[in-house]
Amino acid sequence: MTLNRRTWLAAATATVLGAVGACAGAATANSAAAPTGLVVWDFDDQTPPGMALLPMAERAWLRRALGEQVAQALDQLPGLVLVDRMRVAELLAEQQLGSSALADQDARLRLGRLVGARRMVFGGFFALGDQVQINLRLVDVASGRIEHADEVTAPSGDTMAASAALGPRLIRVLGGAGGALAAYPEAVWRQLDAALALAEQKKYDAALTALQALLAEHPGFVPAERQVPRVLERMRRQ
Repeated sequence: MTLNRRTWLAAATATVLGAVGACAGAATANSAAAPTGLVVWDFDDQTPPGMALLPMAERAWLRRALGEQVAQALDQLPGLVLVDRMRVAELLAEQQLGSSALADQDARLRLGRLVGARRMVFGGFFALGDQVQINLRLVDVASGRIEHADEVTAPSGDTMAASAALGPRLIRVLGGAGGALAAYPEAVWRQLDAALALAEQKKYDAALTALQALLAEHPGFVPAERQVPRVLERMRRQ
Protein backbone atom coordinates (compact mmCIF):
# COMPACT_ATOMS: atom_id res chain seq x y z
CA MET A 1 0.00 0.00 0.00
CA THR A 2 1.16 3.55 -0.64
CA LEU A 3 1.53 6.04 2.24
CA ASN A 4 -1.55 7.99 1.17
CA ARG A 5 -3.55 4.78 1.03
CA ARG A 6 -2.32 3.77 4.48
CA THR A 7 -3.26 7.20 5.86
CA TRP A 8 -6.71 7.00 4.30
CA LEU A 9 -7.21 3.48 5.60
CA ALA A 10 -6.22 4.46 9.15
CA ALA A 11 -8.59 7.45 9.15
CA ALA A 12 -11.45 5.48 7.65
CA THR A 13 -10.91 2.62 10.08
CA ALA A 14 -10.97 5.00 13.06
CA THR A 15 -14.26 6.45 11.85
CA VAL A 16 -15.76 3.02 11.28
CA LEU A 17 -14.59 1.67 14.64
CA GLY A 18 -16.12 4.66 16.39
CA ALA A 19 -19.44 3.92 14.75
CA VAL A 20 -19.12 0.22 15.54
CA GLY A 21 -18.37 1.05 19.18
CA ALA A 22 -21.45 3.24 19.42
CA CYS A 23 -23.59 0.47 17.94
CA ALA A 24 -22.11 -2.08 20.32
CA GLY A 25 -22.90 0.19 23.26
CA ALA A 26 -26.48 0.53 22.11
CA ALA A 27 -26.74 -3.23 21.68
CA THR A 28 -25.43 -3.78 25.21
CA ALA A 29 -27.90 -1.28 26.63
CA ASN A 30 -30.74 -3.17 24.97
CA SER A 31 -29.49 -6.64 25.86
CA ALA A 32 -32.44 -7.23 28.20
CA ALA A 33 -34.85 -6.95 25.27
CA ALA A 34 -35.68 -9.84 22.95
CA PRO A 35 -32.87 -10.72 20.52
CA THR A 36 -33.13 -8.82 17.25
CA GLY A 37 -30.28 -10.41 15.31
CA LEU A 38 -31.09 -11.67 11.82
CA VAL A 39 -29.00 -13.58 9.27
CA VAL A 40 -29.69 -13.25 5.54
CA TRP A 41 -28.21 -16.27 3.80
CA ASP A 42 -27.02 -16.35 0.22
CA PHE A 43 -29.84 -17.60 -1.97
CA ASP A 44 -29.66 -21.20 -3.21
CA ASP A 45 -29.69 -22.04 -6.91
CA GLN A 46 -32.43 -24.68 -6.99
CA THR A 47 -32.50 -25.09 -10.78
CA PRO A 48 -32.47 -28.71 -11.97
CA PRO A 49 -29.72 -29.37 -14.54
CA GLY A 50 -30.72 -28.58 -18.10
CA MET A 51 -33.85 -26.57 -17.23
CA ALA A 52 -32.40 -23.05 -17.69
CA LEU A 53 -31.18 -21.28 -20.80
CA LEU A 54 -28.31 -19.72 -18.83
CA PRO A 55 -25.56 -22.07 -17.59
CA MET A 56 -24.94 -22.30 -13.84
CA ALA A 57 -21.83 -20.11 -14.03
CA GLU A 58 -23.93 -17.29 -15.50
CA ARG A 59 -26.46 -17.56 -12.66
CA ALA A 60 -23.95 -17.80 -9.79
CA TRP A 61 -23.84 -14.03 -9.12
CA LEU A 62 -27.53 -14.12 -8.14
CA ARG A 63 -26.78 -16.11 -4.98
CA ARG A 64 -25.03 -13.25 -3.22
CA ALA A 65 -26.80 -10.41 -5.03
CA LEU A 66 -30.31 -11.50 -4.06
CA GLY A 67 -29.33 -11.87 -0.42
CA GLU A 68 -27.65 -8.47 -0.37
CA GLN A 69 -30.71 -6.86 -1.93
CA VAL A 70 -32.88 -8.20 0.90
CA ALA A 71 -30.29 -7.05 3.47
CA GLN A 72 -30.33 -3.58 1.87
CA ALA A 73 -34.08 -3.38 2.50
CA LEU A 74 -33.79 -4.67 6.08
CA ASP A 75 -31.29 -1.91 6.86
CA GLN A 76 -34.29 0.44 6.85
CA LEU A 77 -35.78 -1.29 9.90
CA PRO A 78 -34.77 0.42 13.19
CA GLY A 79 -33.56 -1.87 15.96
CA LEU A 80 -32.80 -4.81 13.68
CA VAL A 81 -29.23 -6.13 13.87
CA LEU A 82 -28.06 -7.81 10.68
CA VAL A 83 -25.32 -10.37 11.25
CA ASP A 84 -22.25 -9.64 9.10
CA ARG A 85 -21.90 -12.19 6.30
CA MET A 86 -18.13 -12.25 6.85
CA ARG A 87 -18.70 -13.04 10.52
CA VAL A 88 -20.75 -16.06 9.49
CA ALA A 89 -17.92 -17.20 7.20
CA GLU A 90 -15.44 -16.78 10.05
CA LEU A 91 -17.64 -18.81 12.37
CA LEU A 92 -17.78 -21.57 9.77
CA ALA A 93 -14.00 -21.71 9.84
CA GLU A 94 -13.91 -21.64 13.65
CA GLN A 95 -16.35 -24.56 13.78
CA GLN A 96 -14.33 -26.35 11.08
CA LEU A 97 -17.37 -26.53 8.83
CA GLY A 98 -17.22 -26.32 5.06
CA SER A 99 -19.82 -24.39 3.10
CA SER A 100 -21.31 -27.73 2.01
CA ALA A 101 -22.40 -28.29 5.63
CA LEU A 102 -24.88 -25.45 5.20
CA ALA A 103 -26.92 -27.28 2.59
CA ASP A 104 -29.00 -28.48 5.55
CA GLN A 105 -31.36 -25.89 7.04
CA ASP A 106 -30.96 -27.35 10.52
CA ALA A 107 -27.20 -26.76 10.33
CA ARG A 108 -27.86 -23.14 9.41
CA LEU A 109 -30.24 -22.74 12.32
CA ARG A 110 -27.62 -24.12 14.72
CA LEU A 111 -25.10 -21.65 13.34
CA GLY A 112 -27.66 -18.88 13.76
CA ARG A 113 -27.96 -19.68 17.45
CA LEU A 114 -24.18 -19.40 17.78
CA VAL A 115 -24.19 -15.86 16.33
CA GLY A 116 -27.16 -14.82 18.47
CA ALA A 117 -29.70 -14.54 15.65
CA ARG A 118 -33.39 -14.62 16.43
CA ARG A 119 -34.46 -15.04 12.83
CA MET A 120 -33.02 -16.13 9.49
CA VAL A 121 -33.92 -15.34 5.92
CA PHE A 122 -33.56 -18.26 3.51
CA GLY A 123 -34.03 -17.81 -0.20
CA GLY A 124 -33.67 -19.64 -3.46
CA PHE A 125 -34.22 -19.24 -7.17
CA PHE A 126 -35.39 -21.61 -9.85
CA ALA A 127 -34.63 -20.90 -13.50
CA LEU A 128 -36.98 -22.46 -16.06
CA GLY A 129 -36.16 -21.45 -19.62
CA ASP A 130 -35.78 -17.67 -19.55
CA GLN A 131 -37.96 -17.24 -16.46
CA VAL A 132 -36.64 -17.11 -12.89
CA GLN A 133 -38.76 -17.74 -9.80
CA ILE A 134 -37.33 -16.30 -6.56
CA ASN A 135 -38.59 -17.48 -3.18
CA LEU A 136 -37.94 -16.24 0.34
CA ARG A 137 -38.69 -17.56 3.84
CA LEU A 138 -38.36 -15.89 7.24
CA VAL A 139 -37.64 -18.55 9.86
CA ASP A 140 -37.62 -18.38 13.66
CA VAL A 141 -34.25 -19.75 14.80
CA ALA A 142 -35.45 -21.23 18.11
CA SER A 143 -38.38 -23.21 16.72
CA GLY A 144 -37.60 -23.52 13.00
CA ARG A 145 -41.09 -22.20 12.28
CA ILE A 146 -41.65 -20.32 9.00
CA GLU A 147 -43.01 -16.89 9.87
CA HIS A 148 -43.29 -15.55 6.34
CA ALA A 149 -42.98 -16.90 2.79
CA ASP A 150 -42.98 -14.95 -0.46
CA GLU A 151 -42.03 -15.34 -4.12
CA VAL A 152 -41.80 -13.48 -7.42
CA THR A 153 -41.28 -14.63 -11.02
CA ALA A 154 -39.63 -12.59 -13.76
CA PRO A 155 -37.72 -12.89 -17.04
CA SER A 156 -34.03 -13.59 -16.38
CA GLY A 157 -33.02 -10.09 -17.46
CA ASP A 158 -35.36 -8.49 -14.90
CA THR A 159 -34.56 -10.71 -11.92
CA MET A 160 -33.12 -8.06 -9.63
CA ALA A 161 -35.78 -5.49 -10.48
CA ALA A 162 -38.60 -7.97 -9.77
CA SER A 163 -37.04 -9.36 -6.59
CA ALA A 164 -36.69 -5.83 -5.16
CA ALA A 165 -40.28 -6.19 -3.95
CA LEU A 166 -39.39 -9.02 -1.57
CA GLY A 167 -37.43 -6.90 0.92
CA PRO A 168 -40.05 -4.17 1.51
CA ARG A 169 -42.78 -6.80 1.92
CA LEU A 170 -40.60 -8.59 4.48
CA ILE A 171 -40.07 -5.33 6.37
CA ARG A 172 -43.83 -4.84 6.64
CA VAL A 173 -44.13 -8.34 8.13
CA LEU A 174 -41.52 -7.30 10.71
CA GLY A 175 -43.47 -4.17 11.58
CA GLY A 176 -41.69 -1.57 9.44
CA ALA A 177 -42.87 0.74 6.69
CA GLY A 178 -41.16 -1.08 3.82
CA GLY A 179 -40.29 1.71 1.39
CA ALA A 180 -39.36 1.00 -2.22
CA LEU A 181 -35.72 0.30 -3.05
CA ALA A 182 -33.66 2.19 -5.61
CA ALA A 183 -33.26 0.20 -8.83
CA TYR A 184 -29.81 -0.70 -10.15
CA PRO A 185 -28.89 -2.53 -13.36
CA GLU A 186 -27.66 -6.10 -13.37
CA ALA A 187 -24.08 -5.00 -14.11
CA VAL A 188 -23.91 -3.16 -10.77
CA TRP A 189 -24.98 -6.25 -8.85
CA ARG A 190 -22.44 -8.33 -10.73
CA GLN A 191 -19.71 -5.88 -9.68
CA LEU A 192 -20.84 -6.17 -6.07
CA ASP A 193 -20.77 -9.96 -6.29
CA ALA A 194 -17.18 -9.82 -7.58
CA ALA A 195 -16.16 -7.62 -4.64
CA LEU A 196 -17.87 -9.93 -2.13
CA ALA A 197 -16.11 -12.92 -3.66
CA LEU A 198 -12.76 -11.20 -3.10
CA ALA A 199 -13.67 -10.47 0.53
CA GLU A 200 -14.66 -14.09 1.12
CA GLN A 201 -11.26 -15.12 -0.24
CA LYS A 202 -9.70 -12.70 2.31
CA LYS A 203 -8.33 -10.52 -0.50
CA TYR A 204 -9.46 -7.48 1.43
CA ASP A 205 -7.32 -4.86 -0.29
CA ALA A 206 -8.63 -5.94 -3.70
CA ALA A 207 -12.18 -6.10 -2.32
CA LEU A 208 -11.91 -2.55 -0.97
CA THR A 209 -10.59 -1.29 -4.29
CA ALA A 210 -13.48 -2.97 -6.11
CA LEU A 211 -16.03 -1.47 -3.69
CA GLN A 212 -14.49 1.99 -4.02
CA ALA A 213 -14.62 1.77 -7.82
CA LEU A 214 -18.24 0.66 -7.65
CA LEU A 215 -19.20 3.53 -5.35
CA ALA A 216 -17.32 6.04 -7.49
CA GLU A 217 -19.46 4.97 -10.43
CA HIS A 218 -22.69 4.56 -8.43
CA PRO A 219 -22.61 6.83 -5.34
CA GLY A 220 -25.11 5.87 -2.68
CA PHE A 221 -25.28 2.20 -3.67
CA VAL A 222 -26.18 0.93 -0.20
CA PRO A 223 -25.16 -2.74 -0.60
CA ALA A 224 -21.61 -1.62 -1.42
CA GLU A 225 -21.60 1.02 1.32
CA ARG A 226 -22.58 -1.66 3.85
CA GLN A 227 -19.53 -3.76 2.97
CA VAL A 228 -16.83 -1.06 3.17
CA PRO A 229 -16.61 -0.85 7.00
CA ARG A 230 -16.62 -4.62 7.25
CA VAL A 231 -13.72 -4.96 4.82
CA LEU A 232 -11.85 -2.14 6.59
CA GLU A 233 -12.25 -3.92 9.92
CA ARG A 234 -10.75 -7.12 8.48
CA MET A 235 -7.87 -5.14 6.97
CA ARG A 236 -7.20 -3.56 10.36
CA ARG A 237 -6.86 -7.00 11.93
CA GLN A 238 -4.24 -8.16 9.42
